[in-house]
Amino acid sequence: MVASIRFVDFVYISDVSSSSPETLQLLKPNSVVFGEEASNAEKMQRRVKNIAYYSPGTKIRLLPRYSEEDVSTGRIIERIKGVQS
Repeated sequence: MVASIRFVDFVYISDVSSSSPETLQLLKPNSVVFGEEASNAEKMQRRVKNIAYYSPGTKIRLLPRYSEEDVSTGRIIERIKGVQS
């Protein structure tokens, strides 16, 4: 679904971190977007440092997460499939 957005040039799906040196050197992204989570602030700082070091031209955006219980990946998938909850 993300790949179908006209502003998205490329989608990369992997079990390797998007902020790993290997991934950054392979993809050379223009921008990276993360959901901001207070519980993982230390992990996010490490990711941002890796991106700044290995891909200095990459723009990094941290977007706030929804705090409402009605928004979840599972519910989004159910809506896409047409399942009523």
